[in-house]
Formats: sequence, C-alpha cells, structure tokens
Amino acid sequence: MTPSPELLTIILSEFQDVLRENLSHEWQPVHGRPPKYGYVEHTQFTAHELGKGSAITAWQISAETVRECTVKQLAKPAINGMFFEVLIGWFYFTEDAAFVHVCWQIGPRFGRGFQHQVGRDTLNRYLISRGTNTWVS
Repeated sequence: MTPSPELLTIILSEFQDVLRENLSHEWQPVHGRPPKYGYVEHTQFTAHELGKGSAITAWQISAETVRECTVKQLAKPAINGMFFEVLIGWFYFTEDAAFVHVCWQIGPRFGRGFQHQVGRDTLNRYLISRGTNTWVS
C-alpha cells in the first residue's frame, strides 16, 4: 500500500512524538542522552510482528522536521548510556491496509512496537487508533 500524504504525516508524527517525549524527559546522567533525530522506513508487509520487510522509502526525522531521504543500510549506531545516537523506526501495513504496525528502537533495550487500526473520521480524514503494544524491548 502506498499511503496518502495525510496518512504518512500521522504515522511519521508517531516517531516524532517518541523523540519529543524522550528529549523532554529529565534523564539522569547515567542514562545517557536520547537521540535528537531518527531514520524511519516504510517497509513491505511481514507476517511476523518483530519482523522487518524490505524498505520501500525512508525519512530522516527530528522533533520538528520530516524529510524524505534515500533508503540506506545504517551502520550500527553508537550507544550513549541506554540510548542509541539515532532512533531507528519502521512501519508497514497489513495486506488489507486495515492496520499499520509502527516500530521503533532508541536503545539496545529500549524499543516498542504498536499495531494501530487505520480508519477515517466523519469528514473522511484518516486517523489511526491509539494502538496496542505488540512488543517491548
């Protein structure tokens, strides 16, 4: 599925929210510093919740901006306390496009996966449900 620009904005804002939340949290020095930016891929569907299909397109994100970029193989990110230097994110749609899986990792043991139902409101605008946790690291 090729998502509409409206739906992409909603999904990519999920990753921006993760950056904002962690940047605004008062972490102790022992925790390290959370990433200020991320790399997010729209990937092909995979039946395994922890899986990651082949990348279709990619974006560089920060708390304020989203910019499409070239799909690339990232080097292993540097670790700063419990954080990576960069958020690594991906999302994919189920084959019927009824759900989107949003996954991110901001540290070696700090990541989440969510399944959101895709729908439309009464004005026919896209929306996604609050989502259910599918995995935690």
